[in-house]
Amino acid sequence: MNRAILSLPLLALLALSLAACSTDTIVATTNGDQPGGITVDGIGEVHVTPDTAYVTLGVQSRADTVAEAREQAAGRASRVIDVLRDHGLEDRDIQTSSILIVPRYDYSGREARLLGYEVTNMLAVTIRDIDSAGETLDAAVEAGGDDIRVHGIRFDVEDRDQALAQARERAMEDARSRAEQLAQHAGVSAGPAIAITETRSDPPQPVTFRAEAAFDGATTPIEAGTTAVKVEVRVIYAIN
Repeated sequence: MNRAILSLPLLALLALSLAACSTDTIVATTNGDQPGGITVDGIGEVHVTPDTAYVTLGVQSRADTVAEAREQAAGRASRVIDVLRDHGLEDRDIQTSSILIVPRYDYSGREARLLGYEVTNMLAVTIRDIDSAGETLDAAVEAGGDDIRVHGIRFDVEDRDQALAQARERAMEDARSRAEQLAQHAGVSAGPAIAITETRSDPPQPVTFRAEAAFDGATTPIEAGTTAVKVEVRVIYAIN
């Protein structure tokens, strides 16, 4: 629901107050230092095609000792990294996001029994060629074997500035249209904008995919689809 405030003389306020009670428009006079005008919210949205995929991979190994589990996880993670580099990823696109070492216990008896240790090596991977994302992901999964974990994939636009600029333009056009319509119904005209606030600007919304097992057979299809960039503004227009 959008809220508009029209600065009108007191007599006009009294004449329109009953009508305003049944709509989303509130008619009010200027009060003290608060500027009068037409206050509206504008919304602008642009749909864009993602050009970058962000994948979270994990290598999880179990062994009787920490040293054995860590060595296994390190070996698998190194193989995954080598394969990612072979598929064109640069060092800046591969980042170790976390390393976890936790004990494993059997709680079925009276006392907990130590079974061994689990080591997880997490990688944050950026794939800048969307068309090769499926092939690259499959190669990484094959390199990780049964220890691999695919925790998620999301899509985004690397350069958001152009999309945000278009969304802002549409939001301002929407705000102006609302203000002119409200002014027409109030028997006045909307003047220039005297205050503008960007209340929200959303980056492209990610699309998430999850899996916990290696892929077999054909190349995994990766469809990026489209994502929305949304901007909301609040504008106060003068009344002529």
